[in-house]
Amino acid sequence: MLAFEPGKRVLFTFQMGQPLERPGEVEINFEPLSVNTCRVTLIHSHWEGYAEPEIMRGRFASGWEFVFNDAFGNYVGLA
Repeated sequence: MLAFEPGKRVLFTFQMGQPLERPGEVEINFEPLSVNTCRVTLIHSHWEGYAEPEIMRGRFASGWEFVFNDAFGNYVGLA
């Protein structure tokens, strides 16, 4: 965990099968839109640390969408 601001932001390293010295980073920001809703923005960065950055980006292209829309959506009853 690199940063944690409850209700606002979380930043952590992400090493999906990569050496410890070459982690990516994932930052998730929460922007309030109303009393009951917020916009969630996810930024997955530091692809240059991966051996084949473009191939890895392609593999993750739909991964985060699945995590938020399907997995998290099912958890909170939105999917």
